[in-house]
This record gives sequence, structure tokens and C-alpha cells, in this order.
Amino acid sequence: MRMFRDEASIAARLDHRYVCGVLEVGHVEGIPYITMPFLMGEPLSVVVDRLREIVSPDPEWYYVVAK
Repeated sequence: MRMFRDEASIAARLDHRYVCGVLEVGHVEGIPYITMPFLMGEPLSVVVDRLREIVSPDPEWYYVVAK
């Protein structure tokens, strides 16, 4: 729970156009949550699969993003 709060606090301080912001952090009935804006787009898995087709079948960055 502490790690969740720490990471949520750090994420809430990030302000960059390529990073989804944090709207609220809290807990309901002991269950923690983070609310973020909904961003219309493709799932990351679809983006990664397309990049694998374009760049190479086994790029080094794939393991960082997808694993």
C-alpha cells in the first residue's frame, strides 16, 4: 500500500505532454485507486505489434515495453 501511494504521488507530479496525468488518488473501502483522464487511442499491444512489423521482428526495446 505504501509503494502504491508513493508511486501515485510521484506520477501525480509528472507534467509532460507525452505522459498521462493523474487526476485523483485515494481509496474506497480499503481499495486504492488512481484516476487518470481517458485518452482515445490504440492499446499499447497494438502499437507494439505494429512497431515490431516496421522496425524489426525482435527489437531490443520490445522487451522493455511489452514485458
